[in-house]
Amino acid sequence: MQHTNLVSPSKYERRAKCAGSHEAEMAVPKEERNKDTPASIQGTVRHLLAEWRFANPSSPDWPETVDDNGTDRAASQDDIVAAEKAFGYVKTHKAYLNRGQTGFLAHAERTVEIGKWVGLEEGSFAGTADAVLVQPGVVEVVDYKFGRWLVSPDSWQFKTLAIGVVAELIDPVTGAFLPEYAQTRVIKLTVVQPEGPEMVRSAEFNLDVLGEWMQTVRDDVARIKPGAPRTPGDWCKFCAAAGTCRERMRSAGVALESMFEEVPETKPPGNGEDKTPAPIATVDSITELAEARMTQDPEELTPEEIGRICDQALLVEGWFKDIRKRRDELLTAGQAVPGWKLVEGRKKREWAQDEAATVTRLKKWLSVADIYPKVLISPAKAEKLEGVQKTKLRQQQFKELIQTTDGKPVAAPESDPRPSVNQPSGMFEPVAEQATTDIPDFL
Repeated sequence: MQHTNLVSPSKYERRAKCAGSHEAEMAVPKEERNKDTPASIQGTVRHLLAEWRFANPSSPDWPETVDDNGTDRAASQDDIVAAEKAFGYVKTHKAYLNRGQTGFLAHAERTVEIGKWVGLEEGSFAGTADAVLVQPGVVEVVDYKFGRWLVSPDSWQFKTLAIGVVAELIDPVTGAFLPEYAQTRVIKLTVVQPEGPEMVRSAEFNLDVLGEWMQTVRDDVARIKPGAPRTPGDWCKFCAAAGTCRERMRSAGVALESMFEEVPETKPPGNGEDKTPAPIATVDSITELAEARMTQDPEELTPEEIGRICDQALLVEGWFKDIRKRRDELLTAGQAVPGWKLVEGRKKREWAQDEAATVTRLKKWLSVADIYPKVLISPAKAEKLEGVQKTKLRQQQFKELIQTTDGKPVAAPESDPRPSVNQPSGMFEPVAEQATTDIPDFL
């Protein structure tokens, strides 16, 4: 569900880090702010399927389409498998199994009010929890994520949702928990990620932290006002105004400069010296910086310099990506961009006739084995097939065929939620490619 709020749980961290982002995004046409993407449509379909399964746990069939605010969206087999996995955590949960009994509560796609608890007008800060599961002693907020990138449950998106969820269990007159929830002592935040590196990740907190969370949020949202400063950073990649933000452009120039020079300490205002805002970067100044600075041999850089350059590159790369996107839009619309033009992309070769006609011709020169090479199906593709999904027993037996190997180490910022990997020498050495055309004897 979409909200046209001052802030929402999914946008909270961006608003907290860049108080001016709300005003900036409101200046972007609504159709641009709310533009659907294939990934967002897929996520919506899977959330709606999981919500449907929550209400119809024993139905043998899944719907072929789901209603997305008046638009029928087709549900693929992949969508159904992902939604079934996501709901799998909820359907065996004690709160879901005992819903309706005293002290137990289970909701799907629960819209919760947050704003009035943190000093905002009611309705200006609300969000939707994919599942709310309450049992004696524990209030749990569950969020489904259908991407592959690791999502930490210790996130302000989920903490703000928890504020709204817990508030619903409070007696507005006495300010105490309703009698059936008086045992609540723990807040549990859970991310269920069917295609992530870990299917389920949770973080638990003592109820006492709720007051601290509310104060932090109250302080952050108080800074969201007309004329609030914009603070560019990695979070800009999610902002609808990123491509037109002049502060981001200025910071891209500063970032390029600071890649190769120590950043001087900024003197606080006072003692007759006022802070002078850095000038807006221009295209020419950024070009000059790139030409002057980006010729240094990486082998000559120190680890400290490499770390600083990579930190700043996150901002610069994001800005360049948006500029290239805008360039393509202008060229496609027929507008001139000096120095650039549209050309035909890489050609793709494909069979000129349908499959049957093509195979008939090929069989004159090639064997069937050459035309249709046998390749072992991947676990990811196999588990989505009806033959595997047909019964719970088959699903369990299929899991016994799978082993998960460690991923190849990749560099990530210190803020990444994944734990650090101890790096032995030689771990990044290239591995020789191995290929075979032999088909196993048992086939």
